[in-house]
Amino acid sequence: MTNQMIRTSLNLDAEVAELAVPGYWFTDPKIFAQEREKIWYKNWQFVGREEQLPNPGDYLSCAIGDEPILLTRTSSGKLRAMYNVCPHRGMRIIEGQGNCKRLQCPYHGWIYNLEGQLQAVTYPESFPDLDKSAIALPKVQVDSWCGFIFVNLDPEAQPLSEFLAGVPQHLAQYSQPWQALRTAHRLTYQVQYNWKILLENYIDVYHIPMVHPQTIAPDVQLPGFVSSSLSGIHLLQKYDYSVGKEPTYIAWLFPNTTILTLENFVLVWQVNPINPEFTIIEKYFCQSPEQMEKFPLKIDDQNPLQFAKVFDEDTYVNTIMQQQVKSRAYKPIQPLAQVTEYGIFYFRKTLIEAMK
Repeated sequence: MTNQMIRTSLNLDAEVAELAVPGYWFTDPKIFAQEREKIWYKNWQFVGREEQLPNPGDYLSCAIGDEPILLTRTSSGKLRAMYNVCPHRGMRIIEGQGNCKRLQCPYHGWIYNLEGQLQAVTYPESFPDLDKSAIALPKVQVDSWCGFIFVNLDPEAQPLSEFLAGVPQHLAQYSQPWQALRTAHRLTYQVQYNWKILLENYIDVYHIPMVHPQTIAPDVQLPGFVSSSLSGIHLLQKYDYSVGKEPTYIAWLFPNTTILTLENFVLVWQVNPINPEFTIIEKYFCQSPEQMEKFPLKIDDQNPLQFAKVFDEDTYVNTIMQQQVKSRAYKPIQPLAQVTEYGIFYFRKTLIEAMK
């Protein structure tokens, strides 16, 4: 897929009205259930870093929506992904991450190898006709790019390389070697608003002067500092700051991943909606060896990075907006700002197309 530059449509206002997302799309459990089936269970999604599973026997548990998934590094060094559900009675096989020689269900002790194939059962005399070769943990598609692990619950999904479209080429403009990046720090946040409000805020540049007057706004000059393009179903952006820094390259991967480059680290967001008004955000801070030496991360309550202040500012307005969309006065059919708010139009168009 080739990149297509976002161009302002002559009838953009009419298109915005046609693609307006009503308030109940941010609150309705039925809409949320449809999103899981049509979006979250159909697209490749970032779930972790390869350095979390460097050795044979390493495992990692994660979730896509409410589907429990486990990742393993097999004895041959291959990466495997499976449903974290014992076929016998449905018990979760593993929790967290660690290393093991085999996977054992904590409920009845059934044992699986690192490929997910059943190897043994407790009290085998109770299962005289059991064909162990026919029982295995259901497989999930898994692949990686530059150390980022992605899974897809759809067995018919396109390969990860096709899904990523022009993302690797866009991020290759960054000065640091992607293969050398390692996770330097991780943070987890829980927020009381819909995942779409979070993502719309993230790709909205128009709000920066008002919401971030002391954090981001001093370094940007609207409207000309951001350029955007489409690559497949992803939004690619480049921020040219008004000060002498390396440009910031951003890749927003539909539906849940954002990769943002900065001079001192790469920030990766993974968004996991739990219900229509509750979302968990995992943030990975990745650095090259050169960055680790030059810009050691010190993240704590006393010395938060600027990004934490930005996140708090966004959380404040997003939490209010979650309540505001419930108002009968909420009618999202107003004009969108040229260039700086066009990402909202793109996101809603992609969202509605996926929901069809």
